[in-house]
Amino acid sequence: MSAVVLSLTQLLEKGWVEKAGDPIPAEDLWQSPVLQAGLHRSSLIEVAGVCGSGKTESLLRVLRERPTSRIAWMEVEPTIYPCAFPQLGVPLSRLLFVEPEQDLLWSVQQVLQSGLFECLVLHLGGSLLKETQLRQLQFLARKSRAFVFVVTDRPHAQSNGFFSFRFQIEKKSLGASPEISATKFRWRSGA
Repeated sequence: MSAVVLSLTQLLEKGWVEKAGDPIPAEDLWQSPVLQAGLHRSSLIEVAGVCGSGKTESLLRVLRERPTSRIAWMEVEPTIYPCAFPQLGVPLSRLLFVEPEQDLLWSVQQVLQSGLFECLVLHLGGSLLKETQLRQLQFLARKSRAFVFVVTDRPHAQSNGFFSFRFQIEKKSLGASPEISATKFRWRSGA
């Protein structure tokens, strides 16, 4: 059996990937047609951008729009400033901060299998997951019916088969609001 590898151009031509067009201001992200059309529970969502680009701020704006959701926030290297959460409208009472010490996916599995969290944010920093880890994470997101946000400094190259969405975060200048380019990945059965 030979593997078929398609370029992003081929995926766009086949209708398996939708590019969202113009960047979306962070404050309008939740109301964007791209999100309204397909962000659903069991989704694996990638949020990528260089350090300081506004990934956390943008993500908190999305999470603020789901006021009853409990959120598990997991970081490989703890860098988060918890005081920023209430400032952006996400009370700390909705959050559990987790620092996995050894086996990252085991920690993810425990959090998701608990059934307590509608949302998991997995902040990888400069790290990337292997294909087998992405497959396992995708399975856990579907099984738990949770939103799983994977936050990285650079996008995964092999992400097309794993993520429902990719949000690329950029800041044009210091002090400017983050702009978000969104890509929605659609996979058709039998293709």
